[in-house]
Amino acid sequence: MDSENKEIITDQNFIRKYLVTGESLFVFIKIGTSYQFDKTYVFSCDEERFLIQRPYQKGQRVILTPGMEFFFKLFPFEGYFEFSCICGEILTFKGKECLVFPYPSSLTRIQRRQAFRVPISLPGKFVIKSSSCFIHDVTVTDLSVAGARISANFNVTADSEGTLSFLFPVQPPVTFSVPVRIQRAQKITNERSNYAFSYGLLFLSLTSVQEKILSRYVNEVQLRHHLSR
Repeated sequence: MDSENKEIITDQNFIRKYLVTGESLFVFIKIGTSYQFDKTYVFSCDEERFLIQRPYQKGQRVILTPGMEFFFKLFPFEGYFEFSCICGEILTFKGKECLVFPYPSSLTRIQRRQAFRVPISLPGKFVIKSSSCFIHDVTVTDLSVAGARISANFNVTADSEGTLSFLFPVQPPVTFSVPVRIQRAQKITNERSNYAFSYGLLFLSLTSVQEKILSRYVNEVQLRHHLSR
């Protein structure tokens, strides 16, 4: 289980730094005794307020009115921010139905001490740095913002480096190619497995785009995991 550190942030310049046009948000409202959530994004903002595109438009339409309290989660990179706001008004802006909010008085920044790992099964390719002429087929078995685990049939020791490539499961799909270091190596003892070895990998560098896509994907899976419990 991940442990977490919480920090309350009241600096309005800091808050406006993260609530910017185009930033994705998870939004929650309480319906009865449970919370419903959806994804949306900051459609526009100025010095006094920010607008989000109206959520809850797929499937059953939820009735939204000014004065309702909304809860938000914002995932810029590692960890996330939580805050709540009262909807000031609902209007049409640039052809989109939008909800208008004042900036929150504070954000709660939640930082994880360990990276949440997402179980997954994706085909990939691995190139060992010391033998770049060989491309190995692997299966990516979990992901986090810090690294991945793969199953493979090549045998190398911990601290070896290489490049992991795979097609990331977002829409549209994104090809990831990431330099990695093997942190853990172990034999797979399950006789039914198609692979002989399992490797824990540390990502050595990610582009800002890769980091953002990976962070949002992992955090969304984590959020769904918590809501399903």
